[in-house]
Amino acid sequence: AVIGAGTYFILMKMADGKKDTKPVWIPPKAPPSIPFLSPPAEPIKPEEYTKTTIPEHEKKLVQEALQGLAMSVGIAIFMSMKFDIHLSCMMQAVMVPLGLYENLVFQKYILGKKTENMYKELTSPPPAVEEQATLDDEDDDDSSPRDSPSDDDVVKVEKTDAEPSEDEKEKESPADDID
Repeated sequence: AVIGAGTYFILMKMADGKKDTKPVWIPPKAPPSIPFLSPPAEPIKPEEYTKTTIPEHEKKLVQEALQGLAMSVGIAIFMSMKFDIHLSCMMQAVMVPLGLYENLVFQKYILGKKTENMYKELTSPPPAVEEQATLDDEDDDDSSPRDSPSDDDVVKVEKTDAEPSEDEKEKESPADDID
């Protein structure tokens, strides 16, 4: 835990030392969901983007990771001291390095992973709300759900008074030959 906190502190200083003042727009985090039961993702609205710089965003990501580390280690230590449950401390020995490895800032500065658009940022402002609304109105295609069924969607079934065939009678009546 101490090594993880120290690593996050170093990452904070590395992100803080970067003097990139170019504004970017970062999309919001996806809301938490239940696996296999989550509804389809809703499109991101332009007003949900946050205007920031890359160093500020990286500092925010490191601060969130530090808060998560402090909470999980604090709970594990409390459980170990108060209830003599030491398994949670052993789990932290595995979870802290995994959390570091999954952190995008750690991947960028320590592992050297350089990918374009790492934080899914936009370099220009997202389209205005009015522009988005006009684009949606122009996009009338047949894949959108309809309010009421059309004549093509209705299946008509006619009832006939014809007698069933011999095969249908055999299927409907139980077998009388059972001995």
